[in-house]
Amino acid sequence: MPRHRRKIDAQLKAKIVLEAAQGRSSIAELAQKYEVHQNQIYTWRRLFEEQAARIFERGTCQDTMRQIEELRAKIGELTIERDHLAKAQREQRSAPARRRDNSSP
Repeated sequence: MPRHRRKIDAQLKAKIVLEAAQGRSSIAELAQKYEVHQNQIYTWRRLFEEQAARIFERGTCQDTMRQIEELRAKIGELTIERDHLAKAQREQRSAPARRRDNSSP
């Protein structure tokens, strides 16, 4: 019987990392309590420590929102271009059929 991987949401990961950072429980105890591997807690803690400063960076959220808007605009442009090319391709494919139909007496 196949074993399915358990998906752990970000909220629970943050809770585990904060408990690990407090040092009240060992990593082994937390791993057993939350049924995750110790290495996973170490990885989450390392990521948390590396990226914690980003929370306080000025303009990060605004920059991200600006990038999202730019990407949405680009997606819109590409969608219009794709639709235009698809229409042109359909017209080109049907053009020889129309020529054959028009050439018959």
